[in-house]
Amino acid sequence: LCYYMSKSFFHKLIGRRPSLTEVNKIFQSLVSRNIYFRDESLEMNVRYNIFNTVSWTDDFSTIKLNVTPRAMTRFKKLSHYIPFALSHRSYLKRANHIRLYILMKRDIHYYSKFGKAKYFSIDELRVFFGCENKYPRTRDFIKKVIEKSVLNINEQAKLGNLDIEVSYSTELKSGSKRGNIENVLFQAKRTTNYVNYILPASLEK
Repeated sequence: LCYYMSKSFFHKLIGRRPSLTEVNKIFQSLVSRNIYFRDESLEMNVRYNIFNTVSWTDDFSTIKLNVTPRAMTRFKKLSHYIPFALSHRSYLKRANHIRLYILMKRDIHYYSKFGKAKYFSIDELRVFFGCENKYPRTRDFIKKVIEKSVLNINEQAKLGNLDIEVSYSTELKSGSKRGNIENVLFQAKRTTNYVNYILPASLEK
């Protein structure tokens, strides 16, 4: 399966008009991208490339992405796509910030009622952020991972660089006398420059 995009659409995704050197690096990176997931039916971990080839015309007026059949099969099993502008990546300082940003973008796009809150348990968030063995004290995990991620996203949103703002609150364990945190409630809202980049159906060939 191939996807075609115009030069103007490519520039919009990147957020600028890249140099020839940048374009070559981007295309090289795309070809090396792969998917990693746990296939429970096989009881095995699986990794394979997303794209077979990336090709383009001399003037970059048309760019062609050839998606591998296995990757496309995997994509079709997903319940929804995540709208994400590549230009936003440069404003997110750490991997944790990117993870939270994508999680919040996914929920904003998925729910029809924007601004709907979402609960996550501390255990779920530790797995999501890859912190199962880091910050054993929950309050340290909240402060160093979640709070810093929220702060980075909101700072860049106020500068007009990102398109959502995030807030969170914590829920204590029932009957806890020491104030142990059990869940985190996130809420995200669009800013005026909200980006909803999903490859248009008209570009699919």
